[in-house]
Amino acid sequence: MATFDLTTGQGTGQIGTATGLSKMVMVEKVFDVKKFQDNGNTFADGDVIQLIDLPAECYVLHVGAEVITAFDPGSSLAVDIDVAGGDDFVDGGDCTSAGYLAKGTNGHVDYTAVATFSNRVTSTDTIDLTFALSGSAPSVGKLRVYAILIDISGKIEEDLLTSSTNVQ
Repeated sequence: MATFDLTTGQGTGQIGTATGLSKMVMVEKVFDVKKFQDNGNTFADGDVIQLIDLPAECYVLHVGAEVITAFDPGSSLAVDIDVAGGDDFVDGGDCTSAGYLAKGTNGHVDYTAVATFSNRVTSTDTIDLTFALSGSAPSVGKLRVYAILIDISGKIEEDLLTSSTNVQ
């Protein structure tokens, strides 16, 4: 039986090169209530705010959120974070005190949430905030949302006749 080595750099003590390989990135955006309102916007209970663009052909490794400045609602304020206005990433996160939001009842993207969320994004989408607001809308508050994404778009599928080390 033969062994065929089709790896790059194996057997040489070198890891190989990252040239042409897909990258993992962390994207983030801060939702600032004051700036949002200064731009003439208002929000009420149940409004959905699309915050981060998700490109097609990516894998969502993790999404999380951090309250940088506590929100000041009339009585209570919680946020759900997901795509399509859902709550798979954060469910009922308390925005009234600073710190990282707990994952909530549905959890964040990991292998326990596969029943409610597919990590593979095949078409463009957005990561959304949905606020559950009781009382008056807040006038201050900053929420940083971050996502760790991996590009899984085919790098070699478009031109299979080129001499690439990834085409065997």
